[in-house]
Amino acid sequence: MKKIFLIILLVLEVYASDLYLLDEDGERVGCITCNEYVGDSIWNEYSTYGNEYNSDSIWNEYGTYGNEYGTKSPWNEYGTGMKIIDLNGNYYGQFTTNEYGNQTKVPLLKSILDAYNSRDWESLEQFRDLVSPQIQ
Repeated sequence: MKKIFLIILLVLEVYASDLYLLDEDGERVGCITCNEYVGDSIWNEYSTYGNEYNSDSIWNEYGTYGNEYGTKSPWNEYGTGMKIIDLNGNYYGQFTTNEYGNQTKVPLLKSILDAYNSRDWESLEQFRDLVSPQIQ
């Protein structure tokens, strides 16, 4: 697990542009490469997209985007997940654990998905807490 986080950290330093998750309607549902202090970051526990109790957060296990059985959720191994774009609208694949879909090839995001699939954690909240310090 530590090896995956080291890779995440190294790739993040090289990758300069912030990437955002988009829902099926094209609405942004959080910045995935922003650190925990940015207002719309998925790593900010106090933001709409980082709060585990908000229905629009990927960390809400019962919400639209966090439910592992929801087709929009990145945690559904059979779902489509969410689109990844930068501020210029460039597309970077889907943020999804579905390896047979159009899963992103961005190394940082792929590392997060691989860490999720490792199941070396007990809850979605614990997973977020393990991964979030690597996003600086």
